[in-house]
Amino acid sequence: MQTVPEELDELASSEDGSAEDEPADADVAQKVTFSPSSIGMSFCVDLDATSLLITARWGHYKREGSQVLKNQKGSPTKIWQRYQRGGVPKLLPLKEGSILVEYVDAM
Repeated sequence: MQTVPEELDELASSEDGSAEDEPADADVAQKVTFSPSSIGMSFCVDLDATSLLITARWGHYKREGSQVLKNQKGSPTKIWQRYQRGGVPKLLPLKEGSILVEYVDAM
């Protein structure tokens, strides 16, 4: 998943620090980066098990204008909106050999 600079939180201002702190760099460049998009798991099951029922759930966050909050200019305030992903159970048969890649939810 790619993260673009305009979707990142704004940097803290120098007013957030104490008088002893050095001034914050207000114009620090933000690079386009890639965020991790996968997870691995290991676990043990009983030898009599023939399959696993897997249900994966996670949130997808997108930076967008609020439908309720407004800034001082009257424009929608940018917020992080969460969208639920996953939640569809899949049956994974347990058999000898390689395990194929399972896609649980396409975005």
